[in-house]
Amino acid sequence: GAWGGWHDAGDFDRRSKHQVCSRVLFELLECHGEWAGVELAIPERGGELPDLLDEALWGLDLFVRLQRADGAVRGGIETPGHPVRPDASFNDRLPVYVFAPDVRASWIHAATAAQAAWVLEDLGLAERAGAYRDSALRAMAWAETTFSAEPDRYAELKRGWHLKDHRHLAAVHCYRLTGDERWHEVARETAIWKDGEGTWRWNVGLQEEAAFVYARLGDALVDDELRAAARASLAADARKQIAYARAQAFDFTAMDLGMPLQMGAFSTPNGSALVRHYLLSGDDEALAWAIRSCGFALGANPMNTTFTTGLGQRSPKQPLYIDLWAMGLEEPPPGITIYGNLDPVFRHRDWGWDTIAGPGRMVPPVREWPLAETWCDVSHWVFMNEYTIDRNIAPSVLVYGHLAGRD
Repeated sequence: GAWGGWHDAGDFDRRSKHQVCSRVLFELLECHGEWAGVELAIPERGGELPDLLDEALWGLDLFVRLQRADGAVRGGIETPGHPVRPDASFNDRLPVYVFAPDVRASWIHAATAAQAAWVLEDLGLAERAGAYRDSALRAMAWAETTFSAEPDRYAELKRGWHLKDHRHLAAVHCYRLTGDERWHEVARETAIWKDGEGTWRWNVGLQEEAAFVYARLGDALVDDELRAAARASLAADARKQIAYARAQAFDFTAMDLGMPLQMGAFSTPNGSALVRHYLLSGDDEALAWAIRSCGFALGANPMNTTFTTGLGQRSPKQPLYIDLWAMGLEEPPPGITIYGNLDPVFRHRDWGWDTIAGPGRMVPPVREWPLAETWCDVSHWVFMNEYTIDRNIAPSVLVYGHLAGRD
């Protein structure tokens, strides 16, 4: 029964964090009503729901199916190895395994299902909204009970600090949906942006999405000081992004100065704080830099190449997309944003440096190429031509979607 959802490039796993793309699509529908009328090339086209909502629910519903009766949500599904040639995604012969439930997957699902319920209620579809509301609150209750039984153990896990962000986001969404003050208290307790100084602090918290939801809460629910802090923090994030963009030649931006220049730093628009701050404030400078920050990804680069398939005059032809070869397609489907340029300082042991671009295969030698030109359209160079739902597709949909959705 574990069907649905989106998979990444080189394998057919579906992971709980892919639900961020569902939340991005929900966010676009919340902020830009005109997206409800856009038709997509999907099987559900022309049905009861807006196509963007149908697509968002495709990513979410897999995890509804993976939810246990006690509310716990499994983290996804995976095979024991990479796809066997010539299998495509729809006839993969490998056995598929399901992850055990965990608090992270349950919090991620609680946030996403709560947002789905919110959007469906707004459309007047109360019965459908109720099913997602129930799913969200059962996942939240299980995660809270499980976490509270041994919180110190979770703090010691790898990236344990990031668990707080998933809990925080789930609490904000569940509070908006229900008005239940206990979720408000969890949101207050776990917010890192209460000082108004920003929503990103590596090894402390990454909470931009939650701050944007809280900043838009209605007056009946909101703590005025906390809402002001959310808006101030998003403004601070936007200022940091502008400072980053101004410090280099191509105007792309990043969450912070320490972001490795790989896996989407050049190819994927990272100006989410700029567009979100603009939507809250109408700040024209933020809008201008949000647009400029997309330039490198959209072809304003030394290669005159976009990094999304099918977009512009020159775009990637060989993304790491298994179905492209398995089905004998001449062109990849449009809309895939790949990792793009790769800095050997950050990924100096990647096998592509010595095999795909080994001695004599590139002139000058690949490690002497300017970083802004260090990309090869070769599918099996994973750290250039792979893509993931959460790292490349969701940020692209968010920034391009908000910019395209302006009046």
